[in-house]
Amino acid sequence: MIATLVLSAVLASSTQAAQDSALVYYNEACRDCVQYVQSQLRPLLAELGVEPVRVRDYLNEPGARRELFQRSREEGVPLSVQGHLTVFISKDVILEGHVPAALIREVLNPALRSRYEKIAVHQDAMPEMGQPVTHYKVWSPGRPVVTYEIGAPVVRYLEEHAPATGWETEISSGTDFRALLPTVLATGLADGLNPCAFAVLILFLGVMFTLRRTRASILAVGGIFIGMVYVAYLGIGLGLLRALTLFESPHFLAQAGAWLAIALGLINIKDAFRPGWGFSLRIPAAGHRAIRRWLEKGTLTATAVGGFLVGLCTFPCSGGIYVAILGLLAVETTYAQGLGYLLAYNVAFVVPLLVILGFVSDRRTMGALGRWEARNLRAFKGLTGLVIVALGVGILLWLG
Repeated sequence: MIATLVLSAVLASSTQAAQDSALVYYNEACRDCVQYVQSQLRPLLAELGVEPVRVRDYLNEPGARRELFQRSREEGVPLSVQGHLTVFISKDVILEGHVPAALIREVLNPALRSRYEKIAVHQDAMPEMGQPVTHYKVWSPGRPVVTYEIGAPVVRYLEEHAPATGWETEISSGTDFRALLPTVLATGLADGLNPCAFAVLILFLGVMFTLRRTRASILAVGGIFIGMVYVAYLGIGLGLLRALTLFESPHFLAQAGAWLAIALGLINIKDAFRPGWGFSLRIPAAGHRAIRRWLEKGTLTATAVGGFLVGLCTFPCSGGIYVAILGLLAVETTYAQGLGYLLAYNVAFVVPLLVILGFVSDRRTMGALGRWEARNLRAFKGLTGLVIVALGVGILLWLG
């Protein structure tokens, strides 16, 4: 009787292994990814009876990246566990990055597989490039994302973290993309609240009053000016988003952008207390002269060119937060979805300029705003610096 049960278990395990198949998403331009897939992953999966193994190059194959993001969303894989190389094995095992062979063997062991419905293992360092492999992450629906030292067994995760039930499971089932919209709008608004753009808009309005434009004319020309700021800043974002979607590790670039945003925020805070000391965020002198030269011509074409230059020159003032949010979009959305969020981000970016244009399109109000700016510039820089630092920290926490 016992022998029969053991034989049945062995046959069942063999049948389970034979039924396994794998789908690999990777970047053909990543030499180390190709080496990992060909020399380590494929032979190991063949040894474990996983077949067939299909491979998709999300860089060159149309629709592959969209498929990857869609599958990751459907599986509820948290952002912090998504890697630059993803392997879906049947419906219950997800490997993210260059997962070591020992961990793959363990999660595919029939005895362990009976203890979870789905599991994801993440190890994104590339030892082929000399990157040290020290830790890995594990996630299973209803359980938290947990980081372990590379020598710790996966079974420890299952023993230490029982699956949640009810509403807790629903919360951990993945990121709703609508949750990104408040973050995108808040960061766009914070990006737009920078003294660089404000100062140039006040310069622009001053030039319009010097040319004796009517209020209606100033609003119309100001709309063109701000529209071109939008176009220029959107163009920068489109180029960066496209580059990030082709990059091997947009998650890393999102983190780097968040740290850069924090650094830029700290520089603004420094300027609030020690103006003129060390490095400061400002439009380059050559750019400022070029912008003024175009604006003083007073024509619609010159205004459009001036607004476009403002959009380009504003990026160095607060580009860190832009890079951070673009990196977040690159790892959590498809390119088409990221484009929609990018359009919304840039609307929020120009909202402060539109508000200022509406309020100060008459000479008296503009004079009051100019005096207010002169008196409160340092406090304003300090406040915007704090907001940018807080958003940078928030993005880092989001990325996990």
